[in-house]
Amino acid sequence: MLAATKPGTGVVLWDVASKTIRRDVTVTGTVRDGVFDREGKHLAVTSFRPGPPVAWRLTMFQVSGEEEPITINFDHQHPFNLAFSEDARELSLIARDYSTIPSPEAHLEFRSWEVASGKELASRKWDLPHQDFFQFSPDRKTLLSGSRKKPDVTIWDVSTGQSVAKLSATGAPVSNPCFIMPFVDVKTAGICRQDGTMELWDLDSRTLRKTFRGHTNNFSPHRMLCSTDSDLMVSEAMEHLNTSSLMRKAEYIISWLLRKNNPGYDPSETMLWDSRTGRVRGRIPNEIRAVLSNDGKRLATTSSARVIRVWDLVPH
Repeated sequence: MLAATKPGTGVVLWDVASKTIRRDVTVTGTVRDGVFDREGKHLAVTSFRPGPPVAWRLTMFQVSGEEEPITINFDHQHPFNLAFSEDARELSLIARDYSTIPSPEAHLEFRSWEVASGKELASRKWDLPHQDFFQFSPDRKTLLSGSRKKPDVTIWDVSTGQSVAKLSATGAPVSNPCFIMPFVDVKTAGICRQDGTMELWDLDSRTLRKTFRGHTNNFSPHRMLCSTDSDLMVSEAMEHLNTSSLMRKAEYIISWLLRKNNPGYDPSETMLWDSRTGRVRGRIPNEIRAVLSNDGKRLATTSSARVIRVWDLVPH
C-alpha cells in the first residue's frame, strides 16, 4: 500500500501491485507528514492551512473501510513525529508550541490518543533549551534531540521529560537525529550531519557503530530508512545552504532560477547503501522523498513534479 497526497484536497491510497486506488480520503489543508501502523491497517497524517495564524490538524483513519476519519485540531502548535503503538491502538506525537515569543527554548508537548475513538490519553509538557531537531523512538519512550550548531545528540525520557544521556561526538553539526525507519530495533539511532555523513549509534553503550560517507558536501542527509533484514539502507538529502545570510540569499536565488528553468530539478538526492559494509549501492538525483518497503524489495520516490516512481531493488 502506498499513500500519496493531493495538494489541498486529501490523501489517495494506492495498491502498488494492481496500480489501483483503494481509498480517497478528504483532508483539509496541505498534508505535511504521515505514518502507517506496522500492519498497514491505519494511517495518520498531519496537515496545515496557511495563516496567519497557521492552523494544524491531525487526521486518523483505517486504510480499508468507509469509516469517517477522526480529526483533531491544534491551536498554536505544530504536530510532528507521529508514531503508532505496536498494537495500533494508540497514536502519539510531539507538538511544538509557537504561541509564545520566540526563545532559545523549544516548548514541546507529548500527546497521545486512542485510535478508535480519538480520545486523548496523555499530555505532558517540557522545554528543551537550544534544540532544533527531535525524533521519537519506536516504542515512544525515548526522544532524540539535536542542535544545528552542535555535533552532540541528547537522549530524553518521554515519561519524565528529563535528559538521561548524551551521544557525544566531534563531527559536523547535526542536520537531523533519527531512529531508523522502518525500525529494526529501539536501541539503534541514526544521526545525520551537515557535512553529508551519517552515523549509527548503539544507545545502550552510547558508542558509534558505523559511519556512512557518500553524500557530497553540499547535501545534508535528513532521513534514514532501513529494510527489516538490515541489509539495505536508504537516505534522503537536501541541498545545504550556507550559514552566511548574504550567501544564503544568493543561493536561494540560484536555486529558484534552476527550478524555474528546469521543471524536473530538485536540489536533493536519495542514496542506497549496504548497511553492513557502508558502501554506496546507488544514487537517485532530484527526488525529494523516499519510502522503503519492509522487505527492502521496493522503493518509492517522488519529486516536485508530482510523479511517484516505484523502483524494483531485487536484481533479475
